[in-house]
Amino acid sequence: MGAVLAAVIGGMALGSFWLGRMADRVARPARLYGVLELGVAICALLSPMLLDASAGGFVALHRSLGGSPILGSVARFVFAVVLLALPAVLMGGSLPAAAAAFPSTSETRGRAIGLLYGLNTLGAVAGTLLAGFVLLPRLGLANTMRAAAVLSGLAGIGAMLLPASKGAEAESVEVGGDA
Repeated sequence: MGAVLAAVIGGMALGSFWLGRMADRVARPARLYGVLELGVAICALLSPMLLDASAGGFVALHRSLGGSPILGSVARFVFAVVLLALPAVLMGGSLPAAAAAFPSTSETRGRAIGLLYGLNTLGAVAGTLLAGFVLLPRLGLANTMRAAAVLSGLAGIGAMLLPASKGAEAESVEVGGDA
């Protein structure tokens, strides 16, 4: 469990740092947010297959290590990072991209970003509770991941359909196509 937590939190921190810096430079941060959410949706769709495919490899690796608890822990950490790094990085970058979509000249930007952060946190808690206590027991892992993919995909498509902000800087780079 600690390996999974470390992989997710570390990936989200990296995504927030790296993609957050990118979000400040792109002409359409809402489009970047959309691309990130679509990436999360693709990861969610692929996760059950990747978990199934990696399970046998992990068991074989653990046996080849002679059952060593230390080497087994290292192997578990490596597997967690490999499986969770990309979606965690994408999720970590989504909030800074959404925040960057607010015009920097807005007098209420701080309050709006605080509200966005609060809603994001409430959504994460609600999603965790819903997935853990309702969806997983009733739908199973694969269908729960499909539901998550649909929600992330809808958020991504919705964000990509938003019109460009009027104050985009000329030196900004474009993400995901023409502006």
